[in-house]
Amino acid sequence: MKQYRCTFIAGDYTENDSDLFFVKETPQTITFIPVDAFDKNKISYRCPKDNTGKHCLKIWDDGSYTLYPFRSGTPHIFEPIS
Repeated sequence: MKQYRCTFIAGDYTENDSDLFFVKETPQTITFIPVDAFDKNKISYRCPKDNTGKHCLKIWDDGSYTLYPFRSGTPHIFEPIS
């Protein structure tokens, strides 16, 4: 699994660092798993690639992702850590 850095855009349009995530990809889904998955305050996101799930997902050509949890709210940007 690759490791990604997550940032999110707040309501005042400032960019904030969130957490580190592992991204697990299968032919049909992409799952974002927090590196510290044992912390009960951390949320994993499972997104079908056909975008029919409860989260809106955009897959970019550069290997990054934009996720809108529950199809609204703040965009979460996942960028690969090299």
